[in-house]
Amino acid sequence: MNPARLLTAALAVTLLLVRTAAAAGPALKAVDPWVREAPPGMTVLAAFMVLHNDSDQALQVVRVSSPEFGHVEMHRTVVSEGMARMLKQEQLEVPPRGRLTLAPGGYHLMLFDPGKPLRAGDTVHLILHLRHGGELAVAAPVRKGAKGMGGMMHQHP
Repeated sequence: MNPARLLTAALAVTLLLVRTAAAAGPALKAVDPWVREAPPGMTVLAAFMVLHNDSDQALQVVRVSSPEFGHVEMHRTVVSEGMARMLKQEQLEVPPRGRLTLAPGGYHLMLFDPGKPLRAGDTVHLILHLRHGGELAVAAPVRKGAKGMGGMMHQHP
């Protein structure tokens, strides 16, 4: 990403943080967000976090975007007959006064087509778009591989 584009993305995220505070309020929070560092040449990364809903209403994340990636999808891993499959999700629902964990082997975000290689220590900016117009900006540090899916095979249906 060139410096001008990086500055524009940083400004957009900053403005979004201000807008998010007003739009989503403190009801939805992201705790311990992180992105798994990909091996060289990989164009798909995964993001994880725990979403906390402090409101009395269920909240639905209907889309996720990132200035560092071409597009982001919401997925859930299911294991059937020893094979892990990632199923694309139309939304992620966080129950009232509850939480939804995005972790290896379960719900997660798939980040496609990075603008540049990302290494441990970098930060990925994610914008979670809620069904009723609110947004939550999340800054997720990139970390080296973590425990989780091990050597399971993966396939997309």
